[in-house]
Amino acid sequence: MTNRDDLATEAIKPVKGWQNSLILFVASCGGMGQLPLFPGTWGSLLGLVITLLFRQQMNPSAHVIIIVSLFFLGVWVSGEAEVILGKKDHSSIVIDELVGFFVSILLLPHELPYLLAAFIFFRLFDIWKPWSLLESLGRGWGVMLDDLAAGIITNLLLQVYILIF
Repeated sequence: MTNRDDLATEAIKPVKGWQNSLILFVASCGGMGQLPLFPGTWGSLLGLVITLLFRQQMNPSAHVIIIVSLFFLGVWVSGEAEVILGKKDHSSIVIDELVGFFVSILLLPHELPYLLAAFIFFRLFDIWKPWSLLESLGRGWGVMLDDLAAGIITNLLLQVYILIF
């Protein structure tokens, strides 16, 4: 059996069949990760738009269920997409940005200034990646965990801001 963490030794699977297409569709958040320039920003922007559209219906319990569900789905589809695309953390994989953004706004007021601050700080922490050690984890875990960390740091920063001001 092939070790799917070692992408260098596994032949790249051609993108064919509905399974691979579906995996890439989900990993790229419906193709957002394939838009030109800054695919991670497009993935995060999708999270912002979804939040703006559904902020009245987002309660903390549903928010956590969405985050946990998308996180584990993201681990799986990211790992599969890495194999299909033949590259670790391919730039078109943006489900991690979607989850990270949702984490960054957990339990925050869903008012535009907080959402925009979360978007900006999350993107900065995601690009900076002071915890890039997490990216070395295999099978989609590294893809998802570094953005989870960026979301947690962003959320904590904004929670402290709210407490102080």
